Amino acid sequence: GGNINRLFKENGNKFGEPLTAADIGRQRERIAAYSFEDRVNLLRLRPDRADVIIPAADIFLRIMELAGIQEVFVPKVGLADGIVYDLYMRRKGRLTYADKAVG
Repeated sequence: GGNINRLFKENGNKFGEPLTAADIGRQRERIAAYSFEDRVNLLRLRPDRADVIIPAADIFLRIMELAGIQEVFVPKVGLADGIVYDLYMRRKGRLTYADKAVG
């Protein structure tokens, strides 16, 4: 949700453009160069985001490496949106993306 959206925004991507592992790595290094206070004051990150965005970028990069993917698309929706959509589709008796992915 929020961390990948912020990395996407910091990278200057437009909606529909992929965010590459290289992009995430560049933004991770750029943001890491700032102190916590500067992340809040200069980058305008919320305090609860400023302290977790670097570890989040590391997690994204590791998952991408393990999955063998070089780019991701950032949908601008969060986990809660996906859960609500999934519950709605199941109630309607339709397959969800998760159902299709599993089999």
